[in-house]
Amino acid sequence: MNKRICVAWLFLAALLLSGCTIPTVEQMYSLPKRPDSYNDLQSVIDVSMENMDYSAPRSGDNQQTVQMADLDGDGIREYLLFAKGSGERPLKILIFANTDDTFRLVDMLECSGTSFDKVEYVQVDGKDGMELVVGCQLSQQVPGVVNAYAFPDLCAEQLLSVGYAELFTIDLDQNGCEELLVLRPGEENDNAIAQLYGWQENGVYGCGELVLSVPAENIRRLVGGNLTSEKKAIFITGIRNGTSAITDVCVLSDGLLVNVTSGTDAVVPLVSDYCPYPADMDGDGIIEIPTPISGKPFPASDTGEGYLLCWYSSSETGEQTEKIHTYHHGAGDWYLELNPDWSERICVTRTDHTIRFHLWNQNFDSTQEIFSILVLDGQNREQQAVTDNRFVVYRSDTVIYAARMEVASGALSMGREDLINRFHIIYQVWKTGEI
Repeated sequence: MNKRICVAWLFLAALLLSGCTIPTVEQMYSLPKRPDSYNDLQSVIDVSMENMDYSAPRSGDNQQTVQMADLDGDGIREYLLFAKGSGERPLKILIFANTDDTFRLVDMLECSGTSFDKVEYVQVDGKDGMELVVGCQLSQQVPGVVNAYAFPDLCAEQLLSVGYAELFTIDLDQNGCEELLVLRPGEENDNAIAQLYGWQENGVYGCGELVLSVPAENIRRLVGGNLTSEKKAIFITGIRNGTSAITDVCVLSDGLLVNVTSGTDAVVPLVSDYCPYPADMDGDGIIEIPTPISGKPFPASDTGEGYLLCWYSSSETGEQTEKIHTYHHGAGDWYLELNPDWSERICVTRTDHTIRFHLWNQNFDSTQEIFSILVLDGQNREQQAVTDNRFVVYRSDTVIYAARMEVASGALSMGREDLINRFHIIYQVWKTGEI
């Protein structure tokens, strides 16, 4: 107590010597006040929003009702408010600028549709400022419209307006400016059409189009990343016939959009409505694509609800390089990295909450259990995780993943620490069907 009193007196003395005014108790516990400039912004918004309601974008990274971006490149960010009113073009984007600590409405963009779908801020022309790409949903049955705008001197200039089912922005030619990939339905329920747009000084130009492997409504994931040559590509994964997932790998070659995969390169059968998507599995900056490992199954009906996968990288000519082998248990939110030397002899079974890994011998006529992984979520999971020669491989707030090594695992030269290092959690972004 004496030490606390001394510290308090020293603090007060320091304030007095520095000439600072000692705050009252009420001042110390009062809520912070917003700057006057933000009160001014709210007032301008309230006036501008007459007969309109807030309407935030429904997907993508930018889902706030009010967003900020430096549209004209002057180093000061503008405020963009997404709203919905009435009329033929009910969707409104209100743009507010701050001049001399005073906010004013400088422009209002009007779009057709029922809701904002997706918003992107990108650099497309190499000039100062950001361009705005806005996808608008027309209805549940009708594909949307994507609009792109530039803002020279904060005066909106429409660059593009085209129908779309999905959109994606990426710098495919790696020149510092983004291209816009638009997916739209084919005619009469045919497979989706991918169309790429770029920008030059004289405006928008097309970079060609190609037919994808699945219809537009079956597209589940678009991922941008590097090929083996570090050339940029778009990995487009969709569901085919409700039974398998297939990935198209698209690149920009000689100014045109090209698909570097053949029809069967990247097909993965669905297991329990889960499918793995292309990802940088080994952290080397290159995207890997999954394909099933063609091993011999265990002579039982239950195969563990998972995948044995080989992940490979691709070159811009379609040449494949094996990178990593895994067992993916999508329903259980985890995967295990396998050794390529014996992964094709692995077979997996499930018993209640336990996944058992077996290894075929060289002649594929008998198996031995090598290890198992148990998922524990009960109140006594801590105790269960370390009984019967088990050990913890991963622990979260609600679940413990425990493993047990069998005698036969010695033939693999794999111990407890190695198994722990090979175990990984599948994060939710990998599992979701959202694009």
